[in-house]
Amino acid sequence: MRLRARAQETVFASQGGEGDLFASGHLDTRVPLAAVTRRVAVALCPPGAPPPPPGAGLRCRFFFDHAADGLAPLAPGMLPG
Repeated sequence: MRLRARAQETVFASQGGEGDLFASGHLDTRVPLAAVTRRVAVALCPPGAPPPPPGAGLRCRFFFDHAADGLAPLAPGMLPG
């Protein structure tokens, strides 16, 4: 499972707003199915991309490097959805 972080769960909370998630390269294969409560739509929004469509529950504009504790704008094609 590819993990994403809510902005407020990182030291970069001021970079994100309501409904923002940060993409991460962190994969966790040990997440129990019972911990997954529901699927949500996440719109990947690199700089210059059109705004997310209506109904997109969350948007992802930044990549959070959990190992280096850094944040960068999401580049087009950086991660699969």
